[in-house]
Amino acid sequence: MFNPRADRTLAVPSAQTRVRQPTVVEARELAWARLTLQELVPGSYRFPARPTYRLTVPIEIDCRVSTKDSPDCPPCALLPSQLLLTGPGVTTTRSFDGPARCLEVEFDADRIEAVAKAQEPSFSGFGRGWGEPWRAQDARDAVLTLWRQALSGRASEQDVLSTIVADLLKAREADEMAHRRRALSGPVRRRVVAHIEENLQSSLKLAELAEVAKLSPFHFARAFRHDLGLPPRAYVLERRLARAREAIETTQDRLDSISYRVGFSSQQHMTATFRQRHGITPGALRRHGH
Repeated sequence: MFNPRADRTLAVPSAQTRVRQPTVVEARELAWARLTLQELVPGSYRFPARPTYRLTVPIEIDCRVSTKDSPDCPPCALLPSQLLLTGPGVTTTRSFDGPARCLEVEFDADRIEAVAKAQEPSFSGFGRGWGEPWRAQDARDAVLTLWRQALSGRASEQDVLSTIVADLLKAREADEMAHRRRALSGPVRRRVVAHIEENLQSSLKLAELAEVAKLSPFHFARAFRHDLGLPPRAYVLERRLARAREAIETTQDRLDSISYRVGFSSQQHMTATFRQRHGITPGALRRHGH
């Protein structure tokens, strides 16, 4: 019976989160994997963390998929030639705006990592976000083959798992090369950063920044994070905090005026964010600084 290691640290879903579960149409359990054929109606689904790697392969799909855990990654179409990979210990919340029928396969993490290290001795992880589709046709075909074998009562572990891992490693390498090609050029990066600095008081949505860079929101979000180390939304928040701190320490402007000037929705919003990030309120910072 499939019994992955249970000694990994797992995230615990919040009790306040409404959990929607896919409908399991059929399931098969092997000694080294668990397979489920799932149907999903439009809506949000929370996939709790497990000590396994999970591959989600679309069988029939007519929708766009977004991952709420990656707010700077806009909804994207999940093509039949793609799949989703979720790593061990990762909780994801995905939204589907249309019906879908998917095959999910869980592999023991130690086993899949051992196969990866045998193929690539320097392997230290698949190294990409869990919210983005993988273009891995061979891995997808191998999963479908495994499902057919499981339904007929026979399954060849090594051939299937080796094919899946090899294709994921190939997809990761292609993705890294694409990232390098998509990196923001110096002039584009400077133009986007300047736009942020000059417009902190506005909302600075992802689509607006992508338009400044002349890239799609999806490609811009990935390139921005690659170049500046933070998603666009997190970078904007850091700049608002830095600009607010500078004004608090160097001027006597009212705190509510500063909060609106740097883009916070209210003084309370700025205070809560300041306390969370710096462990001190703007008022206390001003009293301490003066």
